[in-house]
Amino acid sequence: MENTWGKFYIVEIFGASHEKEVGIRMHLPLGTKIDSEQVQAELNRRKAKNVFWSTGRLEADEIYWEGLEKNKVISTPLCARVKNKNIKSKDYDFFPKLRPGHADYPAYVKYGKFFAGGGFFSGRMTVPLVIAGAVAKQFLKERGVEIVGQISKIGSEEARSFLTSFPNKKERTMLRQSDFPVMEPECASKGDSIKDNMIAEIGLAAYERDSVGSAVEVGVTGLSVGLGEPFFGSLESRIASLAFSVPGVKALEFGMGKNFGEMNGSKANDLYTIREGKIVTVTNHNGGILGGLSTGMPLIFTVTFKPPSSIGRSQRTVTPYGERAELTLKGRHDPVIAPRAVVVMEAVCAMALWDALLAGEETGWKK
Repeated sequence: MENTWGKFYIVEIFGASHEKEVGIRMHLPLGTKIDSEQVQAELNRRKAKNVFWSTGRLEADEIYWEGLEKNKVISTPLCARVKNKNIKSKDYDFFPKLRPGHADYPAYVKYGKFFAGGGFFSGRMTVPLVIAGAVAKQFLKERGVEIVGQISKIGSEEARSFLTSFPNKKERTMLRQSDFPVMEPECASKGDSIKDNMIAEIGLAAYERDSVGSAVEVGVTGLSVGLGEPFFGSLESRIASLAFSVPGVKALEFGMGKNFGEMNGSKANDLYTIREGKIVTVTNHNGGILGGLSTGMPLIFTVTFKPPSSIGRSQRTVTPYGERAELTLKGRHDPVIAPRAVVVMEAVCAMALWDALLAGEETGWKK
């Protein structure tokens, strides 16, 4: 299993959903300062809340550090462990029936066994990513780089895009502090809340023992011009390699994304201008990246999540032995992914950018 990522910010993920723990090892220089309380605060943003749009599996998610003393790295790789305490393996006694939408069948063919709770295919594996991303965020903040995310879509309901109006400092703080971060459209009529409509969509899906698709938008400010590389080291490539490691992600779009397919070049091009003595673009359709390099405009991308595959409806399936069957799943499952995935996508973005920044410094590029 490929559990190591990064060329300069190297991390190794370990554990699984229904094993005793999950965790990550980060290769960092000795003496590196890390605010462990802030890392824990970021992980707390991912925790399930006692609300209907979140799983009933409530975990303490306390981080146990190895190699960190008084917030300084004293041995490398730095290791962060999080124990899995709230496990109900009996909810997964349906094997050999294959769960529709899950990796049960290809995993069984590849590894010859069934993984309770999804094993290392589970969303539980985003816990280590949030930890590594929280560490990277601290390094980026020292360079003036700030990352913020929001729930951009649930079902047919869409929030105001960062491309339309990038959130100001007050709005960015609001988004980070919210359990359901959403930018309301500027044209929304009085009393018509996109957030409320989104929650209603989740509620309807949950009531019908179903789930609903969603999307998360991430924005980055403070990047200087020229970060990244052409081809395989492009900013898009680095972010994509991590984004698609997050369970449930099925699409990734930078800037206008798939909407470019409906546009003419005269409308799609971001025209250059000078503002306060700096070269900027009038629009930001390309999401702050051209040729794999940062343009100095906010970096903006959106990931789309499929509806969670674990639903309470009876579904037709088969066993690995060719037997037809019916399956109704029990257990505690999220009816939507985006609300808990905002901090996850911020984290993978931070990891990718920190790796890119270190790569740039290695080749002589300076912020």
